[in-house]
Amino acid sequence: MWLVWAPAGAQYIGPLQNKIPTDKQARPGEQAAPEKVRAERYEIDVRFEPGRGFLHAKATVTLRASQFVQSIVFELNPRLQILEVTDGQGRKLEFTRSGRMGSPKLLVRLIEPCGAEQGVTLTFVYEGTLPPRPMDYITKDSILLRDESRWYPAVDISAFTQNEIRITIPVAWKAIAPGILSEYSATQGALTLGYETKLPVSSRSIVAGQGLECSGDRAKLIPIVIEDKDVLVDTCLLRFPGKEPLIRNWDTLEMLKFYSRLLGLRDGLRLMLTPGFPGQRGAIGYSGPGFLVVSEDVVRWHDYPGYAPEFLPHEVAHQWFPIAVTIVREEDGWLAESVAEYLAWRYLRGKNPAAARTMVARAMRDAPVQA
Repeated sequence: MWLVWAPAGAQYIGPLQNKIPTDKQARPGEQAAPEKVRAERYEIDVRFEPGRGFLHAKATVTLRASQFVQSIVFELNPRLQILEVTDGQGRKLEFTRSGRMGSPKLLVRLIEPCGAEQGVTLTFVYEGTLPPRPMDYITKDSILLRDESRWYPAVDISAFTQNEIRITIPVAWKAIAPGILSEYSATQGALTLGYETKLPVSSRSIVAGQGLECSGDRAKLIPIVIEDKDVLVDTCLLRFPGKEPLIRNWDTLEMLKFYSRLLGLRDGLRLMLTPGFPGQRGAIGYSGPGFLVVSEDVVRWHDYPGYAPEFLPHEVAHQWFPIAVTIVREEDGWLAESVAEYLAWRYLRGKNPAAARTMVARAMRDAPVQA
C-alpha cells in the first residue's frame, strides 16, 4: 500500500485513483466472480540491468484449480516480452496476449485439462525494459517494483503464496524482497540475493538500490520484547548518498511494539527501511511484507513539528492491513487505508496527543462538504 502526503491540503492519493486498468472488473456492489485457479507458490529468478531499465526473469508458478480448466488467464506487464511458457514437463505452451492496448491480460492454453483441486506448474521466461513511473521504476540508482506493476505473471496480485525470489543486481547494490535472506553470492560485477518465505504472504514486491546498509548478521539484529517474547527485528539504515541516516530505528520499533500488542504478534516480524522514489517531493511511502520504502522528504522532515505525524505510523500499520489481512479486490483499497489511518491515530493518541488532535482536525478540514 502507498500514499502521498502534500502539505497544502494534506490530500492522500490511494490506489483507487491510480490502479492499473484491467479488461473486466466487478461493478460497485457486485460480487466478484470466483477465481478458477489460485496461485500457491512462486519461484522467480530475476536479473536487472538498472542502467537501461531492463530485467530478464524466469518465473515458475504453482497453481491449483477450483474447477475444470483448459486455459488460464494471467496478467503480465505488456512492456515485457514473453520468450516462452512451459508446463511442468517442459512442454511449450501456446499463449495469447490481449489485443487491447496497454492491457496486461494473457491467456495460456494447457496441453491437458486440469481438473478440480488438481495442481499445475507453469514457467514463464520473459524480459524487457520498463519505463520508470512514479511508483514503479528501474533506474540507474534504485529499483521498486510493486505487485501493481505486474512485473511477474499473476492470476491475482494479492494472492497469498510462498515465494522463493532470487535477485541479481550490480555488486555494490542491495535488494529486499518478502521473506528471509536465504542466499548471498557475489561474482565479478554482480550480486545475487535470495529471499524465501516460510509462510504465505500477499506480495511479491521487491526493492533494490545503492547505499543500503542492512545488518545481514543475526548477532547485530535489534532485540525487542513483545508479549513476553524476545523478537529480533532486522533493519536497514536509510542512507542517501553523502548523508547520515536520519530516521532512528527506535521510531519504527515503538510502532511495531504498539501494533503487536494491539493486534497480535506477527510471525517472522521484521521491518526494513529503505529510501526510494528518487527526485520526487512530498511524503511518499510504500509498504511491502517486511519492508517500507519512503521518500527523501520523509527522511528529512519526519520529526519536524507538524509534518505529517501520522505518516510513519500509517505505513507501519500496513504490515497488518492489508499485508497480513489482505483485500479481495483493488477497488476495496479504501478499507486498508481507512484501517491504517485509524491505527495511526490510536498510536498517536498515546504517544503524541497533540499530533492526534491535529490529524483529526486536518481530516475534518479536508472532508468533502455534503449538500
